[in-house]
Formats: sequence, C-alpha cells, structure tokens
Amino acid sequence: MKRLFFFLLILFNHPVFSTLKVTIPCPDQLIAKLTGQRDISSQESQHVYTNYDFQVVKTNMANLSTGNSYTLKLLKYGPLNFIRGLTYKLSLRNGLVCDVTTYEKEN
Repeated sequence: MKRLFFFLLILFNHPVFSTLKVTIPCPDQLIAKLTGQRDISSQESQHVYTNYDFQVVKTNMANLSTGNSYTLKLLKYGPLNFIRGLTYKLSLRNGLVCDVTTYEKEN
C-alpha cells in the first residue's frame, strides 16, 4: 500500500508533456494584396469578425484568377493580424487558413 501511495505521489507531481504534430496538406495557395478590412458583428453571435479583402496576384485555386478579389473572414481578436497594402502568401484548406507569410517579389 505504501509503494502504491508513493508511486501515485511521484506520478502526479511530475509535469506531463506531450507533442502532437499533424501534417495536413493545404492545397489552395494564394498570393494576394490586402486592399481593405471591415469589422462585422451580429446579435446572433458573441464573436466579432473581420472581413479582409484581398486582390489576387497569383493563385492555384480553380475558382479564382489574377485580378479577382478574395475575402477572408477571421476572428477580430485572433492570432492573425494583417496590414493594409502588404502582399501575403496564404495557404488554405476548405477556406480555412493553414499558413500566412508576407510575400516579397522574387527577383
């Protein structure tokens, strides 16, 4: 009984760390310039969203072409922050953001 008690004491006093890395392919690639943003709030939802409007520079998405506009809806106080006028490379899956980086024109 004493051994069980000490085992449990040791087990629950040590921090437990775990890491899970999941690689999900993000097939939709988009290079676009941020042209505007609008905050959206509704009485139906407690969340405040921001619509980011992009002008497409380059894409592999079938339903978009260069020059088209693309709107991305994100939580206003979420982890992503965009600056108007900058060009971004977006990786998407089903309209959800996988990765965002600022894009500099390749020489």
